[in-house]
Amino acid sequence: MNTIISKKTSRAIALSIATLALSGAVLAASNPRGIPSATSSAKAPFADKRPITTQASIDLGAYDPHGDFGNDADSKIEHLFLPWEDVDLSSLVIADEYAVQRGRSLLITVEPWSWDVDWRVTSDELLAGILAGRYDANMAAVCSEAAKLKSPVTIRWAQEMDETDNQFSWAHWAPDSYRTAYQRMVTECRKHIQTATYMWSPKGNPELVDFYPGDEFVDVVGLSVFGLQDYDRATFGKERTFTEALEPGYRLGG
Repeated sequence: MNTIISKKTSRAIALSIATLALSGAVLAASNPRGIPSATSSAKAPFADKRPITTQASIDLGAYDPHGDFGNDADSKIEHLFLPWEDVDLSSLVIADEYAVQRGRSLLITVEPWSWDVDWRVTSDELLAGILAGRYDANMAAVCSEAAKLKSPVTIRWAQEMDETDNQFSWAHWAPDSYRTAYQRMVTECRKHIQTATYMWSPKGNPELVDFYPGDEFVDVVGLSVFGLQDYDRATFGKERTFTEALEPGYRLGG
């Protein structure tokens, strides 16, 4: 999965190559996903497939739990995923040290649920709890920990809210409900970290603009772009270029 990061002010685009891992049962507090381990390989086995970058290129980043981009000087963003329940936030320090050593920023996707499916509440219960303030402490905990980090931080909360494939609990909310929830979470986060930027990140479906929470709450806009050559050939009769895959959602965002 490719996540496109577009700064509204300059229309500059940064690219973060991210793999969305499927959530499984968790018996103890989860660690954020995307932190390379000490034994991770520092050499990528598929280096020939990486984009060719120059000083004029968009910024490249990665969700890279195996450390394949560990020695890649062109990788500028370290992407992490974490739930806001049942998570060991202290492990963010490990990711921060890894990013600082490589001169990278951190993109932290905060998913408002537990990764243990047995511990999740319903979509309606989650929304009601957020709007009633019962999850303010969860967001405060994440943002307070992020405030301790040395790397520049971007917070990406409740991504792909415009999707309808039942993957995420928050993708079932009405646009006005999502906007209110997003605004509340950014407001809460700002109480604990003053230096973060905030990414609103729809999947790119036609109704995405209905979920936009407003310029006051969004610094960066993200779009998800998926590439599967077999699907492209079957659906479009050819393999699409990155530009062709990005363009529909990008134009919807104005």
